[in-house]
Amino acid sequence: MTVAPDKHGTGIEWTHIPGTRGQTLNPLRAENIATGAVGWYCEHASDECRFCYSERLNTKPGMSGGTGLAFKPGHLPELKLWLDEKVLHRPLHWREPRTIFVCSMTDLFGRFHTAQQIARVLAMAALCPQHIFIVLTKRAERMHQIMTYEHTPAHIAAAMFAIMEAEGRPITKETHPQLFDEHGYATVPVKLPLPNLWLGVSCGNQKAAEERVPFLMRTPTPVPFVSAEPLIGSIHFGYLGWPSGDTRPRDGYNALLGFRYENGEVVERLQKLAWIITGGESGFNANIRPTHPEWKRSLRDQAAAVKIPFFDKQWGEWAPLAAGERPLRGVQTRTFQDGQVMARVGREKAGHLLDGKEHFEFPDVKIGAAA
Repeated sequence: MTVAPDKHGTGIEWTHIPGTRGQTLNPLRAENIATGAVGWYCEHASDECRFCYSERLNTKPGMSGGTGLAFKPGHLPELKLWLDEKVLHRPLHWREPRTIFVCSMTDLFGRFHTAQQIARVLAMAALCPQHIFIVLTKRAERMHQIMTYEHTPAHIAAAMFAIMEAEGRPITKETHPQLFDEHGYATVPVKLPLPNLWLGVSCGNQKAAEERVPFLMRTPTPVPFVSAEPLIGSIHFGYLGWPSGDTRPRDGYNALLGFRYENGEVVERLQKLAWIITGGESGFNANIRPTHPEWKRSLRDQAAAVKIPFFDKQWGEWAPLAAGERPLRGVQTRTFQDGQVMARVGREKAGHLLDGKEHFEFPDVKIGAAA
């Protein structure tokens, strides 16, 4: 069934993991220096960003605040970027478990955010094992660099001490023994991966998947996942880097099995995907790029073949018509080259069923593991 928005959280369906409440957390803020308006900042990374909902909220007056500026590098000198500590500290005061989509209005691993800011956000996940923290990025290379940098565990540990000092609840050997050595010195870095920090990449077509997923496969996280939303092209996660149309394993990656190939031989075993999310384009200008049902079916079948949880969020504005089905009078239609007809019926009527079935599958969850 459709998940209703949480009055105190978010309506983003894939954050509603059973046993938790869905929530967003956006501590990385931006201020328009000229007007004082406070919002967010990001930059377009690929074609999926063309109709970014975050940018729309940030620039549209009267919707939910915002700086009034588009997500373009040229606007960066007009902004002051900072980490809002008050927002960052909120999870410390949430008693019931939540699934927290971190930085839904920007990209945590964008180079416009500093490594120190990123470490403080990651430290919050380490301090709150009762919650699940989900980070979704299009900057997969920087994510990999930071999460595999040898000093990142120590930077996260230092940020944990600073956060709790600011809270008036300093960390001690009794509260966080994992950060102290046998002599009582606070010199022990956190252990990565954090069990409650799920890292994923956004990819809406094969090109984006090939650029980002190989970095994800090398990044420590208990749940490496992909969000194919908006899904604007076909994707096959088993053939990343293969020549178009060539399904013989040569040089490339199979993210469904966690293999890297050279000359047709498996040369490296990496992380395989643990969750696949799909969705059509919704919101601003969602009438332009419908999602072909075969693109969704392919990802559904790829996931089923290797028993990966598959979550199909929604169709967006467009619903597929069955062969021979005629749309209602006055309804706008689009036809793909293979004859598939899509009808623009609006998000509510389009719904989220794929071939008449709901696909709201989640990875297995263990809440409250030690960080």
